[in-house]
Amino acid sequence: MPHTVNGIGTHYYGKANPSQRKAECRACGRTGTLTSYDTRLFFVVIFVPLIPLGRKRIIDQCATCKRHYVMPLVTWESQRQLQTSGSLDDYRQAPTVENGMAAHAQLMNFRQVTEAAELRVELLHRFPESARLMLHMAESDRAEGNIDGSDGMIRKAFALRPDLPETRFAMAGAERRAGELDAARALLEPLEKPGAAQLYPRVELEHLAGASQDRGRNAQAHEIMTILLRELPEAAQHPGFRKRFARAEQAALPGAASTLPKRDHSVGAIMRDKSRRKYALIAAAVAVIAIGMAARNEFVRRHRTLTVVNGFESPVIVEIEGAERLVVAPGERGTVPVKEGSGLARVTGAVKEDIPFTVETGYFDRWANSPVFVLNPGGAYPLVFLRQVYSKTPTPAQERFV
Repeated sequence: MPHTVNGIGTHYYGKANPSQRKAECRACGRTGTLTSYDTRLFFVVIFVPLIPLGRKRIIDQCATCKRHYVMPLVTWESQRQLQTSGSLDDYRQAPTVENGMAAHAQLMNFRQVTEAAELRVELLHRFPESARLMLHMAESDRAEGNIDGSDGMIRKAFALRPDLPETRFAMAGAERRAGELDAARALLEPLEKPGAAQLYPRVELEHLAGASQDRGRNAQAHEIMTILLRELPEAAQHPGFRKRFARAEQAALPGAASTLPKRDHSVGAIMRDKSRRKYALIAAAVAVIAIGMAARNEFVRRHRTLTVVNGFESPVIVEIEGAERLVVAPGERGTVPVKEGSGLARVTGAVKEDIPFTVETGYFDRWANSPVFVLNPGGAYPLVFLRQVYSKTPTPAQERFV
């Protein structure tokens, strides 16, 4: 979608060849007016169009959330001409029900509403006895938000071919939407038989279970969900199904032990479950980052550097348990790797002394700070600690000898 900040960015201007339909928005899920039209995309400054970025086809812009699909207009036009003209030519050359439905579907896909309506009238007049054509038009009406028209076409299809599974199950959906749940279940009887899920889509059975539960018919909802669970055991891992099943079971069989299988918490089950996959990936990413930070923290703790300075006129020799022997020339400094913690430095050469020392920082300081650890045998090397604050109104520097 175009985006502007303080009037600078991209913006659509113009609206040509508009078409509208009533349907559910795929972005926000609300049913409303979806608009398609031709426009131009511009780069704007203070919302004044300056640089054209191309002609676009806006597809199904929601009147509520404004989300939409977009395609270069030249691509849209070429695909529309190629696919709609091709499918119409196939129908004209071989006027069969299948070719007619394919041509009508292409016209609807490219929002050629007027042409699709004209072809619809022709098809229904030419093939009035085709139940499959009636189901196709019912699906088209449903996609456009015309539920009453869709159910009317379904009833015509069922009257023509009540023996077809697709007309039978579609009719069950129409009965369910009309509130006739018993009639709907009678039509869906084939889906309740063992192995039916391997032959037919079970979506209408799922809808009927939900409608039964919503109307307080929990016993019927529980029976249908039990059948679904038998045919599709993986449904037991879906959180929405589990919630509905448990609610129906408690209402239908109060006090009875639940028959709902325990949820599979294996990695494979989590990754197959879309509702849990996102959170699992986020948790995994957080865990990887946390492990990486902890490993980095431990690495820093084990790899500190101790700087030894020599303010004498002859070398000093420093020996620390677990570290290499260090010789520091007069007026110079040397470094030796050490771990954080307490230790003892045995100094010989220009001065002889045992110096206990501690190299230590806070856990969180290891990520943000880089302290310097200095060993000054005999205190002979002049060390200056300088604190300087940088700001518009700087305070005087603080300096002290260590």
